[in-house]
Amino acid sequence: MTRDPIVPRTRNFRATFEFSTPRPLLAILLLIGVLLCAGLWPSSAGGYLLKDEKRGTNLSIFGLGMIRLNYADVDGDTLGFEESDEGFAEEFDTQEFLSFAVNGILFRDYALEGKLRYNQDDDPDWNFRFKLSRDENYFIFGDQTEIFSDLYFTRYTSPFRGATLHLQSDRLGITTFGAFTRGESEQEEIVPDGTSGPYTLDRLPVVPGSEIVTIEIRNQNDPNEVLDVIPQTRNVDYTIDYDTGEITFVSPIDSETFQGDPQVIVVTYRSEEDSSSFRTAITGARATVMPTSWVQLGATYVSEFDRDPTLSDGFDRRQDIYSLDSTFTLGDAITFTTEYALSQDSGDTEDTDDSPKAVLATLNARLGEKFDLTGKYHLTERDFLTFANPDLDPDEQELQLVGKYSYRTNHSIEMGYRFVQDNQPRDPDDPRTTTHRPYLAWNAFVREHTELYAKYEYLQTQDDLDPEETDAQTHAFLLGGIQEFLDVPVLNTVVLRGEYERTDDEDFTNQDPDTTTHQARVRGLAKLAPDLTTYVEQRERLIRDHDLNDNTERQDISEIGIDFDRWEKFSIESKYQYRVTHDLLLDEKESQRHTFSVSSTYHPFTALQGFGKFEIRDETWYALQDEPLEDAPEEPLIDPTEGLPLDESIDTDDRSAQGITFEGRLLYTPIKDLSARIRYEYDYTEDAAVSTAKTREDETEFRLNYAFDNRRNRLTAVYKIERDLLEAPPTPETNSRTRTYFVSAARQLSDRWDMLAQYKREVVDQSDENYREDVLAELGYEVGRFIKFVGGYQHSIFRDDEASENDYTAHSIYLKLIGKL
Repeated sequence: MTRDPIVPRTRNFRATFEFSTPRPLLAILLLIGVLLCAGLWPSSAGGYLLKDEKRGTNLSIFGLGMIRLNYADVDGDTLGFEESDEGFAEEFDTQEFLSFAVNGILFRDYALEGKLRYNQDDDPDWNFRFKLSRDENYFIFGDQTEIFSDLYFTRYTSPFRGATLHLQSDRLGITTFGAFTRGESEQEEIVPDGTSGPYTLDRLPVVPGSEIVTIEIRNQNDPNEVLDVIPQTRNVDYTIDYDTGEITFVSPIDSETFQGDPQVIVVTYRSEEDSSSFRTAITGARATVMPTSWVQLGATYVSEFDRDPTLSDGFDRRQDIYSLDSTFTLGDAITFTTEYALSQDSGDTEDTDDSPKAVLATLNARLGEKFDLTGKYHLTERDFLTFANPDLDPDEQELQLVGKYSYRTNHSIEMGYRFVQDNQPRDPDDPRTTTHRPYLAWNAFVREHTELYAKYEYLQTQDDLDPEETDAQTHAFLLGGIQEFLDVPVLNTVVLRGEYERTDDEDFTNQDPDTTTHQARVRGLAKLAPDLTTYVEQRERLIRDHDLNDNTERQDISEIGIDFDRWEKFSIESKYQYRVTHDLLLDEKESQRHTFSVSSTYHPFTALQGFGKFEIRDETWYALQDEPLEDAPEEPLIDPTEGLPLDESIDTDDRSAQGITFEGRLLYTPIKDLSARIRYEYDYTEDAAVSTAKTREDETEFRLNYAFDNRRNRLTAVYKIERDLLEAPPTPETNSRTRTYFVSAARQLSDRWDMLAQYKREVVDQSDENYREDVLAELGYEVGRFIKFVGGYQHSIFRDDEASENDYTAHSIYLKLIGKL
């Protein structure tokens, strides 16, 4: 839920490792910087242009800086006023803001680009990045996302703050960096429920900008094999709230694909739950050499250590990874890469000289025009360090080979083999599990609009115990086809897809039943018009138990969807899915789930824009009633944990989970300087499978912006209602409503003078009863085009009907100095 601050929020200054400057000195430095920026360079439209043709310098500079000096007289709860949205420390206090950007050429040969931002409300408050480059050489100072991204074991994927230097010649390249990073690395896997979320991370708070979100598609017959990875982009595919850890996707995410392969949301991020800001130091270097045009050799080192209590003490307990890598290329036909790495933990108290090792080799070959070969082998020993790349899986070796032969145009045969083995190096006290997975696939376009495909897959998993605890095999056969029909009456273009898959699972240890799974999948898509597409899907899964010689489970998935896009004025996308699982032995439902989603944009003309999204999920897990035993004891069995007869202590109630999400926005701009916006958000959650709690949240906002008299007068009005309801028996129901009224009026009195007046009232009622009022007035004067002085007065009142000790009344005066570039 967002709020409309009257002035920037104040918090206690938190200096990071780069900036240990006290606040008064920091304010003076910012003031000097603003004055220098505003007075030294000639200006051009849209910023400043520093140009020196003789020296070959041409820089564009943009900036805005502000220092606010406050004095507050507080009667009542001083701390409450200081920690409020519009508060600050009693008596004298300062607030600072700075935004700066530069881009251009220095001394003819050097390109400079950079940005800097300081805001006490940001986390961290300083954010900056500057890059100076010449040809392939560069120096970066500030915030960076990752480094050594082309490598595997020494790829550092977490954002960091520091310096990176890269030097490059025709044959030699050197990169070195030193930096600090925040929090501890975490990785979570979330099973989607068919909606867009929100999905919540466990370790909070999340370091802003540290998350890497992907959707992994995994083999249904071998969950450890990742078939595809779909990267997700922040603010394009999803949004995230770093304080609550909630991730909401733009589109719903289903739990499996049409082929039945499960989809998993994988989030790698850094959390500050157990560590403070920039506590971890990192450093590293990399050198590459190209003795010939087809060979590149490299050596890399990365290290991570805690900088507390001192850098030197932390360095003595550092974690290191060393690696050697090579790349061999033969034209466009063959590329072969290798990487060898070892890791060391200087903080490990165990007396051992062993350094876990890791090996990676990849091959991509195009042998003639018809044969492609790819291969990958990696070995990562137990306890190999993963601080650089959290995606590593230690204690495992894996081999993958895939060959594809195109014997005719659009006809191909593909053969593959995958080998996985854990317990590396072997520990005689633990079993070693080995998995073999060969497969054979065929694909052909037998006609222009007809595609056929088939695949056979064999999976064997065994351990080396005697007797074996793991000894299972799977045979899977898939046959499918896609047929496109053109010029179909009424339906126009129709695409039909059908698949049948049979999977036989055998467990030779008799721990799990031997089963046969039949899957049939049909999908029909019709392009009814150039702007209208609809589809239907039906997926059936039937499981038969060989030992019982009977069918045990059936799953049905039905889905229908529509996509309409008309003249870029109106679009709608909708989907409904029904999923049900039956226990055939008991002839009862195990579970069922309904999910429905619809999203739409409406832009009938330039002045009106609308957006809406609605999702609903209703899932139920049924309590199955087992058949009574033939030789049931006369006396009932007692559950020792409950002290009740066993049949009474078992929860036989059905469990359910519901979720409803709605979001709507409407923006009306009849003229350039007049806009009105309405926004509504609603979220309802009930999950009896986890708890009996029910939550409802909704937010309604009306906003009006109007400027007139050549924008010399500006008006803003906002009315917002936020409601929260929590039902969590046996605790009392919590119900709150927050109403916010905000009005702002600004007037340009002359070319140099302007004034601003604001009023804000926030009322909380129902479970809690309190309100706050803020009145603000200020007068500004511009000294030329670049410096502005603003003086103001703020009056704040807070009243809490249930806790009068929290009441306060505050009178504040302030002076702002603003510099513009």
